[in-house]
Amino acid sequence: MLIAANQLMPVTISGRTGFATPSCRMDSPPLQLWEVTPTGAGERTQPNAITLYSTGMLVLQACRTGVLTFSASGTSPDDWGAQLTTIRNGQTIGVYEVGNMMTIKLAVKVGDHLSLAFTNDIILSPMRYITISRMKGPWCREKAGWAESEAWMRPGARYGDITGGGKLHFRTCQPGNAQFRVNGVKDQEASPIMQIQVNGKLAQTRPVFGHATVNVYTTRKSTITFTVLNPGKAAHGDRKLYLTDLHIK
Repeated sequence: MLIAANQLMPVTISGRTGFATPSCRMDSPPLQLWEVTPTGAGERTQPNAITLYSTGMLVLQACRTGVLTFSASGTSPDDWGAQLTTIRNGQTIGVYEVGNMMTIKLAVKVGDHLSLAFTNDIILSPMRYITISRMKGPWCREKAGWAESEAWMRPGARYGDITGGGKLHFRTCQPGNAQFRVNGVKDQEASPIMQIQVNGKLAQTRPVFGHATVNVYTTRKSTITFTVLNPGKAAHGDRKLYLTDLHIK
């Protein structure tokens, strides 16, 4: 099962998660705490490096003001990299799809609590599926989108995947044109057949292979729902996320 960052566990804020959060002192190291949660999700492989083997996060506390810099790389056997979500003091700062080595920088202040979350350990590699990216539209700021069953909405509700018989829901807060970019991946038998409903009523049904732009016009606040009528079977695999050379400068 794929897990969004906000489904992992409470973020690490002193007094809320059970972590014994140390206080920053003059002699404190620039980065302290170095907790991997849940226990067993990963390990510290070097003094400033972590490998996350399964869904979880690295929790840190900054004891210097500056820029947290680190390198990230991930295994991506299905051409979909490991997903890294960076969280500072309970607020999501960035979401990255990590394959080859990349450098990530995050401004920090003394006492900041940081979580580096690995959120897509398990691979669902269906032979037939669609990816939907939210483009221009009258989107709601809160709960702009969510996933149901065998689908996964990435943090921020900007895009997601339907890997089985699941659904992706996108919410608009006023009339207008909701634009999407859809990518369909076929198997040897057929292309995925996409169905779109607006407020529970059928709007479109069409096969999708490759990239396509889809426009959905609404006359009021609406919930736009995507599903795949002929989902393919999924194979299971594994990812890893490597975080190295973590330091503040």
